[in-house]
Amino acid sequence: MFCPACGSREEPGSNFCANCGSRIDAARSTPIPVRGRPGAITTICVIGFIAVVVIIPIIFSAAASVAGPWIPAYLGLSAIVGIACFVGLWRMKRWSVIAYTALSAATQIVLLATGRWNILSLLIPGVVITVGFFYFKDMD
Repeated sequence: MFCPACGSREEPGSNFCANCGSRIDAARSTPIPVRGRPGAITTICVIGFIAVVVIIPIIFSAAASVAGPWIPAYLGLSAIVGIACFVGLWRMKRWSVIAYTALSAATQIVLLATGRWNILSLLIPGVVITVGFFYFKDMD
């Protein structure tokens, strides 16, 4: 709970604020506020939505077909799953972190199988997954 006078966090059952000394009436004190979406999650989601928009034209390009006949379909599926993951992450849902981790693992396997993998392909997914699991306990 929080002190109604100064807003500092107080232990449940406290009679006086440790910060300002005001009397704390349990009935008037405010509950712990619900945390909003962290800035890191917001930033990742915005960048993720932009990346998905950039990928859409690549799906229909000749370069995607040259890489392999199944690559455009995989890119399309990845874009759809990616959008779902970023919407879930935006809404602070745990399943989105798990789904993005699975999508990233599948993408790493595809890159390895096609001979296009390099260490930089781990960078962005690694950051997203690390941040996602850092805030995992705050998600629904």
